[in-house]
Formats: sequence, C-alpha cells, structure tokens
Amino acid sequence: MDGQIHFWDVASGNVTGVIEGKKDVMGGRGENDKRTAKTNPGNKHFTNLCYSADGSCIIAGGKSKYICLYEISQKILLKKFQTSYNKSLDGILDFLNSKNITDGGASINEIDNDSDEDEKYREKIPGVQKGDLSKRRTKPMILTKGVMFSPTNRAWAATTTEGLLIYSLDETLIFDPFELDIDVTPQSTLSTLLKGEYLKALVMSFRLNEKPIIEKVFESIPPSEILLVVEGFPFTFIQKLLSFIANQIEKTPHLEFHLLWLTHLFNIHGKHLKDRSTSFMSLFRNLHKNIARQHQDIARVSDENMYSLDYLTAISKVTKKASDTMEIENSSSLKRKVLE
Repeated sequence: MDGQIHFWDVASGNVTGVIEGKKDVMGGRGENDKRTAKTNPGNKHFTNLCYSADGSCIIAGGKSKYICLYEISQKILLKKFQTSYNKSLDGILDFLNSKNITDGGASINEIDNDSDEDEKYREKIPGVQKGDLSKRRTKPMILTKGVMFSPTNRAWAATTTEGLLIYSLDETLIFDPFELDIDVTPQSTLSTLLKGEYLKALVMSFRLNEKPIIEKVFESIPPSEILLVVEGFPFTFIQKLLSFIANQIEKTPHLEFHLLWLTHLFNIHGKHLKDRSTSFMSLFRNLHKNIARQHQDIARVSDENMYSLDYLTAISKVTKKASDTMEIENSSSLKRKVLE
C-alpha cells in the first residue's frame, strides 16, 4: 500500500531488497480524491507483480495508470508504461478543473455533460420521475488487474480497464496462420522446397503466414516453373499472393521476376478475379500504384542517362571496328609473310 516492492529470501525469511516505487506509480487524480495526485499518499499502489523468465526483471501494475518495469539487481526503473489516454476513465488526468469539484466529488452536471446529445432530449417513460436508473453516474477507474511475462522474455501482457494490452519487442513477427495443419512447420516447408515441390512449398508458406519463409520460398522458385505453379495454385490464397507481390514490388530489385508472376496470375485467374473485382479493388489500386512508381523511377533514370548510354554505345562500336581492322591487317601481313 505504500508503493514499495519487498524481496524476501524464502529460506531465511529475511528481506533482501526494497524498491521504492511510490513516485513511479503515482499519477492520475480520481474525481473523489481530496488531494492532488502528487500529494496523495495512499491512492496509488501496486497490486500485481511478475518476474521475467530469467529472473532479472520484475513488472508491476495495480491501482494506477502506469505499469513499471524494474531491474532487480540494481533496483532501478527501466521503463514506465501508461496503459491508457482515455479521458473518460477516472484516474487519467493529473489535474482536474476545480470549478467542477464539490464536497461530494465531481458534480452531477459535469458527469451529465459527457453523455450523448440524444440522451439529454430522450423522452422519459410515463410515470417515472427520476429518469433512467440504469444510467452510469460514475466513471470507471483505470486499473491494472494482472501482468504476465511471456516465456521468451520478448513480450508481456496486462489486463486493464481498457482490455488486454500486449507489448512486444518483435513488431513484425506476428503468428497469424491460415488453415494451419500439424504437418505444416517451417522445417517441413523448407525441406519441401529443397525437394523441388515448389507449388506445395508455396502453399505451405502461406498457411504458416510468416513473411521471411514466404520470401525465401517465393524467390527460390525458378522463372521457368512460375507458369506451372500458378496453374495449380489454389484461388483461396490468390489474395494473399497478390498482396505479397504488391508489397514486394515497392522495394525489390527483381522487378521482372515479380511482373512475370503477375502476368501469369492475370492470364490464368483473370476471370475469377474479374468476378470478385469489388473485394480485390483496394489490392488492385495498391498494385497499380507501386508498379507506376517503379515505372516512373526507371523512366527517370533512363532519361537522365540516355546520352551517356549513346556515348558508351558509340565508343563500343568504334572500339570494335578498330579491333576488326587491326585483325584484318594482322591477318594480311601474316599471309604476306607466308607467301614470301
């Protein structure tokens, strides 16, 4: 309750360390608080703690809008996270407008002002004098009811008034499989690719839906096998494949390779794509935008280097002509010597 975290030795029962977290957890003044958030001694405290998997850190949350991450050996604060910025929750604001505070807390008029305009003018039920008794008169308080580290130490989760919050160091590695089977794993996908079963490997990579594996399988397919792969590719994964190509075209140097994929896709699956054009419209716009941007970049580079290319071409022709003339002269002199 005093904002401190005590560490105990289980064997001896002695305190091995204390973290002063009172100033860290403070923040946010409730509507019924008589004192400010900075001077209120007991309104904010930790209620949930969790060790990291390696035991080097501890994360703490509770009756506050903040969640604190501490390093145990040095007893220092590593980072403080604010769980919400929603002003409709109690305990978010550090300073309240004093004109709206009465002896009993926030005034009823201040609470009513937050309601919708339709609520103000809605007709009451006949015979009811006090209005809607189910209407909320208090704001929900911002709380953290539970915190937990992941087994890999790369992420942690917190249950708060706003819902479940997940913080992770890996922004791009999101596991979102599609029609996943127990036999579809990264190892089996790569082994299928090494066997030369390109269609099966590509479908497995999209079922895993992990971008590094999709890139490896996609770029490992030879251009001569693209037509065969596209002919047997399930239409269920066409949208995912087109979305992947559209994102890759923007940054890949293998432009011809990706355009070859698009050519075969539209030639073979064009009819089905046309029938579902409304659901693919945003994807087509993104694809057209990225291809047009690549076309503009290549055209600009070509225009800027047009005269340089003409010069190099002319130099190569002159050099080739001179070398041919020299070979003719050398052969003529050699024949003359032989005749002599």
